[in-house]
Amino acid sequence: MYMDGSKDILSEMTTNLPRTTKASDAFFNNCMKRRRFVQVPKDDFVKHLEKSKHDLSQVDTDYIQGSWDWAVVKAYYSVFHAANALLIKERGEYSKDHSCVFVALERHDLIPPDLYKELGTLHGRFSDLAAFDIIYGARKVGQYDVDRWASISQADAERVRGFARRFLSFVEGRCYP
Repeated sequence: MYMDGSKDILSEMTTNLPRTTKASDAFFNNCMKRRRFVQVPKDDFVKHLEKSKHDLSQVDTDYIQGSWDWAVVKAYYSVFHAANALLIKERGEYSKDHSCVFVALERHDLIPPDLYKELGTLHGRFSDLAAFDIIYGARKVGQYDVDRWASISQADAERVRGFARRFLSFVEGRCYP
């Protein structure tokens, strides 16, 4: 709970992403087996990066209007499109599977460990790949959970928005060195 009395929806989120190298390998191999990655032209990264920037620009509008749920949803999609932009730029692969794209970034060492630590500031107990899954869970609450969407707070929206900004900035730096 925050000092203003609002709930901390992010601390309620749990992660289903693998936490060990062995589990990550098994998860990734399952993504491969299920054909969750599609070969696309490497130039397609530009479209995903533009979509990521667009989604992030819309976050600010929702944030100013106090639509915390939609700020979280759009920030998440900004991260998802940026993740795919990086995967496409580096590997020529795209994935609609949200978990698979994030595991692929780790598997192919496209995000250095120090960035995982920085991105982990989303919540003190998350300092790795789990942060991606946590905002994915918050996005699902904001988008689909008719009982809990209103519990997303300004502080939750601010942390997810900050995460999206830092991640997009990193991806842009990798795509346009």
